[in-house]
Amino acid sequence: MKVLITGVTGMIGAEVASRLLNSGHSVIGLLHREPGVVRADNSVVPSTPWCVDRAPLGCVETVKGDVTAPALGIAAETYRHLSETTDLVVHTAALTEFGRPNKLYTDININGTANVVDFVRSPISREIPLLHVSTAYVCGERTGVIKETELDHGQTFGNSYEKSKCEAEILVSEKCKNAVIIRPSIVVGRERTGVTRDFKHIFPVLKVMTKGRLMTIPGEYGALLDLVPVDYVADIVAAVATNHAQVAGSVFHAIGGSAISFRGLSDVLAEYPPFYMPRFVPKANFDRSSLERTEARYYDNVISLYTTYFNRRVVFDDSNVRRQLPSQRIAPRGEILLRLLLDYSLAVGYLGPDSPDIAPRQSATSHPEVVG
Repeated sequence: MKVLITGVTGMIGAEVASRLLNSGHSVIGLLHREPGVVRADNSVVPSTPWCVDRAPLGCVETVKGDVTAPALGIAAETYRHLSETTDLVVHTAALTEFGRPNKLYTDININGTANVVDFVRSPISREIPLLHVSTAYVCGERTGVIKETELDHGQTFGNSYEKSKCEAEILVSEKCKNAVIIRPSIVVGRERTGVTRDFKHIFPVLKVMTKGRLMTIPGEYGALLDLVPVDYVADIVAAVATNHAQVAGSVFHAIGGSAISFRGLSDVLAEYPPFYMPRFVPKANFDRSSLERTEARYYDNVISLYTTYFNRRVVFDDSNVRRQLPSQRIAPRGEILLRLLLDYSLAVGYLGPDSPDIAPRQSATSHPEVVG
């Protein structure tokens, strides 16, 4: 099977590419700026520029392109050849950082997805199967149990990222009836070690919290964060990719074994004596104007981007995964995964250099990493 992956240099894309290559599939990676394909543990997936007349080499064959451009920014003859010979498209390319201009989310997440949809529908005689990686947080600020079959409920959104991903998913659902959609929750490091190549999303929040940069944070102790290991997500994507016809039209939540509450997060942080412990207060009781200048800067630049998640009580149902992908294991619970992330962040110095006072907590669940 020949698979075209957008966002192949992203952490999910790289992990998926590695798995598909190891299973004997041919992988074409759409490259924009990044020069190489690097997995979560910083190991490099071999790659080489694609050539039309060359047999598959067992590595990622890269094509320069841009999902925001018409025809994916690919030369016309290359576009035509790929559209005729590609067996599956895995669309992982997206802007996932928060606080960026709205136009970027529209250009990359919505218009970029529209360009991918145009590609899969371009062959005259068929539609190329599509696997679209979305986010569980297309639910926006809804609370309670969110089912995989639910999408547009008139929900409000916590940020432009969520809104753009919801609009992109609606587009895919309307234009490609057989597309499979996978919705990861908050993607972090590997499930057995916490290893990650990218300290993004939850990591800056943990840094602000544990270093005492902001001691009062607007949030509810009962709010829930769903953390999911990148290798668990990649395993689901790869499993669906190799069985697309059997699960066509399905939506899958790729989520953690159980979400962690902010009370649970505070309890885990308390296991590390050197860490500062922020106090969570109801949003209505938080007064930004009372913050000192340095605290206000950390609030504005980091915490304010995530406060919507500090007040949500949402549980993602993954019945489709359990029913249609029965061999898929259950991911670690949130508190177990958080300890691994903290241990790794300490070990590499992200949360401060190791010292007699700050040492990685020895998790009872630690064991050698399994490479997919």
